[in-house]
Amino acid sequence: VVRQQSPEEWESWTQAIRRGVEASKSEIPITQQPDAKRDDAQPAAPETPQAAFSDGETVHIADQIQVVKFLEKGTSKWVFEAFQSSTGRPIALKQLRTLSKDQLAQFVSEGRAQGRLDHQNIPPVFVLAPENGDRSFLLEKLVSADDWSKSIRDPGIPLERKLRILLSVSRAAEYAHREHGIVHRDIKPQNVLVGRFGEVFLVDWGLAVRTRAEDTDDSPIR
Repeated sequence: VVRQQSPEEWESWTQAIRRGVEASKSEIPITQQPDAKRDDAQPAAPETPQAAFSDGETVHIADQIQVVKFLEKGTSKWVFEAFQSSTGRPIALKQLRTLSKDQLAQFVSEGRAQGRLDHQNIPPVFVLAPENGDRSFLLEKLVSADDWSKSIRDPGIPLERKLRILLSVSRAAEYAHREHGIVHRDIKPQNVLVGRFGEVFLVDWGLAVRTRAEDTDDSPIR
């Protein structure tokens, strides 16, 4: 004879079963439950590749510079338009005309002085190669512009525009002096280039002098 359970007994058994299930869940680690999934699992971090270069290493580059055309003859330099194959951009190539010791020293001084200056109104120098004898050269930004002497007296150009050009030149000179102790010493309209989009560049740093020493230069500017 099977005795029928009372409602109170059924409720007591049901609660006991529920407590057992909850206890089993808390005692068994989730990693041991075959059907459990870790939603918060993170992918393994990729291994960091070993750097190809090391601190202090000298890196030698190979580049191809194609001379496109002759532009002008300066006091001590030939100026050419050239093409840099690695970047696909036009650049200016300035070649030293004479091999005198003084001219070479001035050429190096100009390249190093201008190469230190990072300013929107000063053309950047990319490469200085003074060790190539009669083919010593430097590479810098190619500026398509006319020197200011061709327009400074033009009555058709508003005075405000001329003052803005002068202000740009002043800012370039101030930056060179304040930040690097370099004085241009040859600021004149012929050494200011003005582009058709309003660009202004202070060029020809061959007579520049430095008013303070810099420990990175073993051949100081005069």
